Amino acid sequence: MVDKSGEDALFELSTQNAIKTGIDALYDLANKGKPVKVADIVRQFKVSRRLAMQWIRVLEERGLIKVRYHLFGDVEVIRR
Repeated sequence: MVDKSGEDALFELSTQNAIKTGIDALYDLANKGKPVKVADIVRQFKVSRRLAMQWIRVLEERGLIKVRYHLFGDVEVIRR
């Protein structure tokens, strides 16, 4: 019989050591509550605007984030 607390500790350890991609980090950033501009994503993650927009498109298509397209100003990403 396996100690349940041991399984829980193993699960916590494995989730703490999980690999996080740029798109995962963008999702986490968008879910903090404040709108995030594409220019800020480019600067913070040190990626091209094109790559940032690809990440945004993937997250938006899966319904994970909401994107605001403005007539004037930068595109903003917010939580769903």
